[in-house]
Amino acid sequence: MNILQETLQELTAAAPSIQKSLPRSLMFSASWSPQASRILWWQSKAEVKAVYLRENVDMVRKVKDEVKRSGTGFVSTGDVIVAWLLKAAYLGETDKNTIWGTTIVSIRGPLEEKNPTFNSYMHNSIMPSCPPPLLKEEIVSKSLAELAVIYQKAIEEVQNVPFIQAYNHWVVKIGGVAMPTRR
Repeated sequence: MNILQETLQELTAAAPSIQKSLPRSLMFSASWSPQASRILWWQSKAEVKAVYLRENVDMVRKVKDEVKRSGTGFVSTGDVIVAWLLKAAYLGETDKNTIWGTTIVSIRGPLEEKNPTFNSYMHNSIMPSCPPPLLKEEIVSKSLAELAVIYQKAIEEVQNVPFIQAYNHWVVKIGGVAMPTRR
């Protein structure tokens, strides 16, 4: 058993550290299976695209400055890029269709807090994160800073031991891994 398995097993065996471990708006459903992701990405069935932006790109710097001035928290370069991609994808759309999304985030930090030897673990330690569903018109009308903050808050909701613990309890309860979505 590796250190990730040991740490997750300890979290699963323990009682949840707080009663309300999960945000009220977050409910789980097996909407996207790990099997599908393996087929799509690891077997190269999906076309892969990449966007690389340096941190000092004006758009990124301006959005980070706006968020800092507003006092609404911190956003990463990745949060800004996700917001920018969403706005570009739905530019000019006005219908009220809801957009759902799931991202993958690192849980290395919280696991290192729980088990200091985890810093020697060389492999990925990730879990799903689901921002709240947004209407297309909301994506179009919100600023890049507002969208970036939404994505960062969704990440913060899952990058903590109580959430990881509750997620692992849920995975054991349903008998396998599944991706969460918000309802």
